[in-house]
Amino acid sequence: MQSEIMLCLIALLSLGLVLGDVLKFQPSNYIPASKFGRQVRLTDFKFKNCGDKSKDLFVISSLDILPDPVQFPGTFTISFSGVAKKTISSPVPAEVKIAKKEGDKYLDLPCIQGVGSCNYSDVCALLAQIGTQCPDPLVEAGIPCQCPYNAGSYKLESAAFNVGSALLPTGDYMASINMTSADGHVGCYEINVTLS
Repeated sequence: MQSEIMLCLIALLSLGLVLGDVLKFQPSNYIPASKFGRQVRLTDFKFKNCGDKSKDLFVISSLDILPDPVQFPGTFTISFSGVAKKTISSPVPAEVKIAKKEGDKYLDLPCIQGVGSCNYSDVCALLAQIGTQCPDPLVEAGIPCQCPYNAGSYKLESAAFNVGSALLPTGDYMASINMTSADGHVGCYEINVTLS
């Protein structure tokens, strides 16, 4: 099962796809079944770099998701471009926050079986669990699914991914990922989405 943690960046989007498979997260174990089995649409998507582009080791310059709106279940495409200023290798600690808007406040979703608002000691170690199961569009674009990420430019053009039922109930969500390494701050990315 592909688990869109609705991650920030390709780091949250791709990391979410990968971690869902690795960790075998089943959202239906934690969210009432009445929230599944129906079509849900991602009707609003906003992406921002919450780090310092002049200092971060990896900078995403663009991230687009189509169609607008994205339907779950269904197919969506991701396009992105970014630059690794230095080789990024293990360990890469990460703080992931996922929050749902309730009233006028965002409430963090808990960390359950390593998915949700969690701290990871090494994203590279998690990515290593996928072995050779890197999604074809990433392989074809020369984007590795495991560390190290060598210095250079990365570009993914209109890669299609099929997604089953929505993993989260309808509502407004905010997700962020903040990554570091021994060589400096890797990056910070935030997305805001609306599922309806």
